[in-house]
Amino acid sequence: LLQTLDQQKELATPSGKLAAAGAKESGHSLYWTAALQGCLERVNHAAVLINSFVYSFGGFSGNRAHYLRQLRRIDVQCLNVRSLRWTDVTHSTRCYAADQPEVDQPDKPLLRYGHTVVQFDGCAYMFGGRNDRLVAPPQVCQFDPISLAWTIHSGSGQVPPSRDGHSACVVDNRMFIFGGFTAAEEYENQVYCCDLINLQWTRIRAVLSGIPEAPSPRDFSCCVAWRRGFFLWGGRSDAAGHVFSGESCYDSSIYYFDADSQSWSLRARLDNVQGRRSGTMFRLGERIYFGFGFNDLRIRHEDGHLNDLWCLDPCSGSVTRAEPCSAFYRGPCPRRRLVAVPVSNSRVILFGGTCRFVRYSFQPALPAAEFQRLYAPLLARLPALRASVDDSDSEADPADDVERQESGPQPPDDVEPLEQLEEEPDDSIMGLKDLSDMFVLEALPSLQTLCALAVVRWRLPLGQLPVLL
Repeated sequence: LLQTLDQQKELATPSGKLAAAGAKESGHSLYWTAALQGCLERVNHAAVLINSFVYSFGGFSGNRAHYLRQLRRIDVQCLNVRSLRWTDVTHSTRCYAADQPEVDQPDKPLLRYGHTVVQFDGCAYMFGGRNDRLVAPPQVCQFDPISLAWTIHSGSGQVPPSRDGHSACVVDNRMFIFGGFTAAEEYENQVYCCDLINLQWTRIRAVLSGIPEAPSPRDFSCCVAWRRGFFLWGGRSDAAGHVFSGESCYDSSIYYFDADSQSWSLRARLDNVQGRRSGTMFRLGERIYFGFGFNDLRIRHEDGHLNDLWCLDPCSGSVTRAEPCSAFYRGPCPRRRLVAVPVSNSRVILFGGTCRFVRYSFQPALPAAEFQRLYAPLLARLPALRASVDDSDSEADPADDVERQESGPQPPDDVEPLEQLEEEPDDSIMGLKDLSDMFVLEALPSLQTLCALAVVRWRLPLGQLPVLL
């Protein structure tokens, strides 16, 4: 039986081999194991994992713009990572002011986008952002998922100016923020550190280690914590430096900031990776993955949105193309302003963003006819395998097999059928579609997961499967 299951894993990739080309290059077998439509529609939002739940804060939604404007205060959405179901907990939240205890119920944080959220000690900490009218004040907004309560901290020390489009991560008990576009309409490349225990801010005067200059002033870059510092990638700079001139520049290099020595170093210069802004960066196990985003210098010839995925080995600094297997589901279409939240060392959930495609498909890259041809030897052996398992399992109820065979495989409730990929011609880059889809990317999924995906994806007859499956 195990040999047969191993054949299923081998046949799961489009090429008929165990690892797709990109997965082999990166040293990982990556699979898109879930793709759902009709979930939370958000753009430029921020999210974090706390106690097996993903909490998403704010962002923009074209279809829900009226609802969000009515709120005027930031909304909070909660995702159960096991059932992949969203719950709106906005109206249950409360708010307190840490520096104004006499105020019983101050206003909740402003509705915003372009902000950051990090997790520390079971709470979420939000900073920065803006909306169509205001730039959020430079406060640290603490959210407790147990009490659903906001606590507003003004902070002390060298508090950074208000901004949006910055990046943030946590190293030990310190939240680091980098860059962004300030309320004075300037790009920044300054690093600030906030001690999340006493809410004390420090402006860091970084030194350089083996490079002539620090990362350029930029907004919408990505960073991810690694050991005693963080990696930085992507973002949009301006040819005029700190000021906004409208002439964008993109740096595709990966930098590392050492929090102990407070120094910048260049970890990888990526000549074969296009620079972009509003991408994503996340860690799975001992690898760092980055990709997606938007480069407006490409729109003269093609759509500027991207959906390529790359893998960084943090120890060696080598970067390879990662191409997750799409035999069961296609991955996300080219987009920007999405969010990727790792929920384990081998699993990450990606959702939201915006693109220029109105309709697209999650259908598997391997056609059904080709799948049936590859699986024919396995399907022919299933009755014998089922009989051998039934003989060894006297407690199995044959009625269960009949019931499953009559009902047929049922997809999860959240999954809706999608239509084939169609590009909507649009000469204007403002013709954007806000997305409400969600994807699960797994590194080295179990054989049980791969088999279950194959059964559901191609609607194999459940009555022929072993009871063990």
